[in-house]
Amino acid sequence: MKIAVSFVLSWMIGFSLSAQHATLMVKSADSGIKGSISRYSDPVVMSELKLKEFSLTKQFQVFEFEFEGEHAYFQLNAGEASAGVYLSNRDTLELDFSASEERWKILGGSAAILNNRLAVIDSLCDDILLKSSLLPLSKRTKELRYFSDTLRKNSNEPSAFIRNYIQYRTAYLEIITDTRKRADLNMMHFSSAAQPSNMAWVESFQSLFKGYYAQKLNGRNGADLKALMLAKDIQGIRSFMASDTSLRNSDVRDLILLFGLYNESQEKQFDKELLVQLVSTIAESTADGTVKLVGQVILEDWLRYAKGRDCEDFTFGQPEKALLSLVGKPIYFCYYPVFDQDVSREILMLKGIYAKYKSEMHFLVVVKTNAVAGLEKAISAMQPGFDVVTLSSCSSGINSLLEKEDRTTYILLDRQGKIFQAPAEGPETGVEAAFTTLIKK
Repeated sequence: MKIAVSFVLSWMIGFSLSAQHATLMVKSADSGIKGSISRYSDPVVMSELKLKEFSLTKQFQVFEFEFEGEHAYFQLNAGEASAGVYLSNRDTLELDFSASEERWKILGGSAAILNNRLAVIDSLCDDILLKSSLLPLSKRTKELRYFSDTLRKNSNEPSAFIRNYIQYRTAYLEIITDTRKRADLNMMHFSSAAQPSNMAWVESFQSLFKGYYAQKLNGRNGADLKALMLAKDIQGIRSFMASDTSLRNSDVRDLILLFGLYNESQEKQFDKELLVQLVSTIAESTADGTVKLVGQVILEDWLRYAKGRDCEDFTFGQPEKALLSLVGKPIYFCYYPVFDQDVSREILMLKGIYAKYKSEMHFLVVVKTNAVAGLEKAISAMQPGFDVVTLSSCSSGINSLLEKEDRTTYILLDRQGKIFQAPAEGPETGVEAAFTTLIKK
């Protein structure tokens, strides 16, 4: 099953009379494998929020959860494998993890039918994507349109959730293959209310609108949009967004706007304080719960990287070390979601920088996976004050530093373990200037 998203953060905090209840039961013949159950913060930032961590056993371990809404999405992780499942009120789902196959298997429970049906839909979509990729472009477009239209029209699913899943799972196919024009996709799939608890909706939203706001900023009327931003004119910005007549739902437009502002914070084109004020105003002036939540999550995400904020401690490596045991020297933290030639080159550059600053700085490099050639060599070449470790060797506190597990991250911590610069520059983009400032403090 594909992994995706969604969750309203407030659903995880505290309990309410309207909360739904569901149960996950997990086991494995391969005892001792570490696993976790997570949800995602929202459909824009998508921070992973770990609910449970455990070591798998041969007997079922039972985990109960409370949530709001008709369905909730959970992500299960074990080793290098992940799977996403849905639960509704009073549902149970039994799962077994196979280490040899590196996958989760559904064994039973009241939610088994729903999740198996979604897996079939995913499989059909994956199959047509593979088959169509072998066709000439004109035939590929025709084939994908026919498949998507037929699946949507001929679905006799009694479940509205599954019908919506089919709509957005096929929409995702059309988006990633450019099968339909953007305006048609907007009107067909994003004229109605957002569906943050539907993985397929979120995948489609993320894929279709990731670069939308940046295109507007750099487009023909981009100067007008920038002027509205600098004037902090939210109503003017909303009117600008509404000029795209294919985007008919005002709350979806607000989500696209928040998505764009969040991405602009990575580009450093605008002052962060300006972006904070814009996002705050959007969150405060909406009646839509999803828009309000996304605004709050973005602000919290930016706050955790605020200069002077304490960094959460975590352990890493074998033998274990604690991050805050390194305080006394500034720390340069680098996270890479993959280990490839570019990362290998950066680590070599880091070692050159390390040679200049080894008496005054500590370097910590974390790579997501160790299932690649070359990383062991990098680890074996470590020197005092220069650690290269895998993400799996780190305790959960590292999540306080990571933006996302699939995004390269650079952060500078001061001598007390507080955030000095986040994001920091990379080894190839002038980080040494910040080193000099830190060392003098």
